[in-house]
Amino acid sequence: MFFFCPLWEIHRLLCGKSSDNTAFEDSIRSELKLLVTIDTISSWLSVRILIIINFSNSLYAAEFRSNASGFFSQGGFFRFTLTLPLAMPFFTRSLQDVPRLTVNDVHRIVQATSKTPTAKKDKGFKLYVSSYIHNYEGHPPDPRFNRGVRGCNRHPRTSNSKPVALERCQCTCVAGTVLCCHVAALLYQTAHYSQLGLTSVPPVFSCTETEQKWHKPRTMGIKPGPVNDMVIISARPRERRLAEGIRSNLYKGVSCPLPDISTLKVQEAYHGLRSDEAPMITAMAVSSDVPLVESMFGPVQEGSVLSYQLPLRTVPSSCPHTDAPSPPQLPLSYYRLGPSTCPFVFSEHQHHHMASLAISLETAHKIEKSTREQSSCVEWHQLRRCRITSTKFREVCHTRGESSAENLAKRLLGSSHQTADMRRGLALEPIAVEEYCKVREVNHYPCGFLIHPEAPWMGSTPDGIVYDPEGQPVFGLLEMKCPNVASYVDCPYIMIKDGTHTLRRSHPYYWQVQGQMLVSGCDWCDFVIYTEDDMFIQRIPCDMEVMQTIKEKVDHFFFYFYLNAFLAN
Repeated sequence: MFFFCPLWEIHRLLCGKSSDNTAFEDSIRSELKLLVTIDTISSWLSVRILIIINFSNSLYAAEFRSNASGFFSQGGFFRFTLTLPLAMPFFTRSLQDVPRLTVNDVHRIVQATSKTPTAKKDKGFKLYVSSYIHNYEGHPPDPRFNRGVRGCNRHPRTSNSKPVALERCQCTCVAGTVLCCHVAALLYQTAHYSQLGLTSVPPVFSCTETEQKWHKPRTMGIKPGPVNDMVIISARPRERRLAEGIRSNLYKGVSCPLPDISTLKVQEAYHGLRSDEAPMITAMAVSSDVPLVESMFGPVQEGSVLSYQLPLRTVPSSCPHTDAPSPPQLPLSYYRLGPSTCPFVFSEHQHHHMASLAISLETAHKIEKSTREQSSCVEWHQLRRCRITSTKFREVCHTRGESSAENLAKRLLGSSHQTADMRRGLALEPIAVEEYCKVREVNHYPCGFLIHPEAPWMGSTPDGIVYDPEGQPVFGLLEMKCPNVASYVDCPYIMIKDGTHTLRRSHPYYWQVQGQMLVSGCDWCDFVIYTEDDMFIQRIPCDMEVMQTIKEKVDHFFFYFYLNAFLAN
């Protein structure tokens, strides 16, 4: 049924205003007992209003459309369409009729319904744990419908069969015609309520019904800490790009150790002098009663400026197994990479440069030992510049075309600065390593820059060597990440596979770990994510397919693109 009427006529009918044909309009209003606007979409091209009408105890869908170019000038004529009667169930907060659902059922449903099940399960789980689902409701059994639930305008319908199957789903998002991440989140919420055995949806209290929260600080805000850990930042840090705030320019003017505090006898030596005549040392509260701490200047008093401006750098090390054997020298002495299979003829200039990169196994072990301070070591930066490191292995292996490879080589040789995420990782790494060793009951040893003599154009810097008495073999590598997120489930490179969280195989971190094992010769690496609320640990074994790809692609990229760019630079 189609007919046309002006916009003001529709508005007058809905608002109950009188007209010449009052009896006719009253009869229409008596039949149109319920008129609810459920969707309004406006744009510069068109206006669409969709309503649901209860007409003679039957529900109908009514749609109004208009072209915006004639909305005002031509009176805003709308097309009014009555479709076939629609039947709609009513929803309540009761959970007694919601089918029993488990997390395994959710994984099975998403796997069988979605074309990209991994992404849907991953994003849906993140939405669920972030309390994205609200207004959760279910409807009782109805002969016309299967049992179902809804929330946040998402309506998945589940059948009563065993096991539970998804009958139909709908969402208001762009991908709502198929199973989307929002529907997956609603399924996770349903499984959560089902496993808790709740009979109704827990009530959501308003802000006036709960305790005031203005006095409670934010969990992600600034937390109290000791003065020694404070970092003084310039008012315009973007213009300075310093690694750790304002750097100290203090230096030790003498080569001998600082004198012992007890031998100075400051108070006795300057006793009787006025405050304006006494040297500054008399106002520094120097006393042998204050304990000493190590600094770059040697032992100094605890709490002094030198104690926290120039502290003695300590390499994180945690060794609960005191009877553990000494860690092996990396790369392993018996490990062989084999010659490169990339055909390439060197020029005289290139040949001399390759000769300068060549090292022996003994030299490689000395380099690893001397660069264990990593980014704080000047030699570490110099060795990395002329080599392709494992952090760039995936980007190198997925470069397409000569122009892209040449641009990548220039970008790798360009200047780089320390980002905020890198500074955060360096600051939290000792704490994260200590926590990791406690959780897994393993020993951690520092590790420097690794170079294999058979491929000296590649390099890698793991975050440490791990001793695990239950591992096969007992020694492996460690790669630590400290992202600025509340939980590791918020990391985009973590996915759900077979019901467990795992690192994406396509992410650069996975290729970085495989590159570390390729250069070192170790058989496994613990990939750890340390966040504010939790920690993620995954032991990643060698992936021979990825390692073979890295070896072939990196060799080709270095010989044909990076080598020329480095010599030209």
